[in-house]
This record gives sequence, structure tokens and C-alpha cells, in this order.
Amino acid sequence: MKVLVVKPTALGDVAQALLLAPHLKRLAAEVELIWLVDEDYQALVRACPAVDRIILFPRRRWKKAGTASREIASWLRELREEEVDVVLDLQGLARSGIMTWMSGARRRVGLESAREFSRFAYTELVPDAAEHAVDRYARAVAQVLGSGEALAPCYLSAESQNLSPSWGLIKGAYTVLHPYSIWGTKLWPWQRYEELARALPEEKFVVVGRGPFFPSWRTMCWI
Repeated sequence: MKVLVVKPTALGDVAQALLLAPHLKRLAAEVELIWLVDEDYQALVRACPAVDRIILFPRRRWKKAGTASREIASWLRELREEEVDVVLDLQGLARSGIMTWMSGARRRVGLESAREFSRFAYTELVPDAAEHAVDRYARAVAQVLGSGEALAPCYLSAESQNLSPSWGLIKGAYTVLHPYSIWGTKLWPWQRYEELARALPEEKFVVVGRGPFFPSWRTMCWI
């Protein structure tokens, strides 16, 4: 069985969705989990052992003026030729809806909160209300599985990169946190970061991104 997850962007969204990827391997005895992702974020998806294969979405190239429509048509044709059985669209925008529809899958699952008319591409809608993004993804994956149980995120470790010796960041010896988002449903309360830092006093945490002051930065390195 082929299962395709459509979640091409952005970095934080893809990272949160990947927390539920291992659960999709339970759908059938043999599941090939394919992830459709923007070229810029492919390294993140490749680091997840639950994903068997990726389909690259060349968004940056297509945004440039003069992109040949035949290239886009060819890409969509190749997507359809994958002959996937189930598509789970966690992006919920017009372009992801088109990708979901063009896959030709008989079962196409998306969130009720999907925008830009993408919901018309789905055969199943998942009620998600104003929940945290991870909870919405968990609800969607549970529906794909036909499961009524609450799904917990599967936290996976990936090899860290050595950003700069001057920051004292040793390869594989720190954890990166990005606590910012323009969407309130994707934010984790700063107190949780504080609790995390206190629970793991030996761990080096690095906060990245731009946003309001976080009191927990007192115990973390800021980049």
C-alpha cells in the first residue's frame, strides 16, 4: 500500500507533521510512506526513518517568471503515475488540494480547516477546530488509520549540524528549539520550554528564530 503525505512547507510545519509519520506505517502490513515536500526542506524529511521516499516540489523554481506549463503538467502526470492508495493533505491550501486531487487516489483525507477551496479535493474531512497543529495532525492520522485512540507524537532524534565553533556547539551535542509562529495554534507556551530545560539540565538548548523575549532564554543559548 502506498500512502502519500502532502505537507511541502514550511520548516516548522513539516517538523511537527513528521512527529506522526511513524503511526502511518500501521495502516497495513506493508506500507510505503511517501512525503511530498518542498526542495528546501527535503533534508528534514530524509532524516525521518519512517518516511520511505520523497517527492520533491520545486516551488522556488516554479515561482520564477517563465516557468513552462509543460514542466508542471509533467510533474503532475508523474505524481498520478505513482498510483498511491491514500493521500493525507496536511497543508490545506489550493496547491496542495490540486496535488491531492491529481494524485488520483481513491481515498483523499484533509482537514476541515483547509482553505482556498482545497477541501473540495478530499473524500474525507477531519474535524480539527482550533487545536494545536500537532493535535490536528494526530487527529487526521487517526482517521486515516480508522483508530479512535489518541495518538502521541513520536519524537525522533536527528544528527545535529555543527554551526560554528565560536558558539560552542559541538556536533550531535545540542538540541535546537524554534519557538515562534504567526499562528497561535502552533505555539507552545514558553513555560513548557522552561520545564524542558529544567528537566534536562545536562542538555544544551539553542533557540533560533525571531520573536518576543522568552524568559527561558536565561538557560539557553540564543542564535
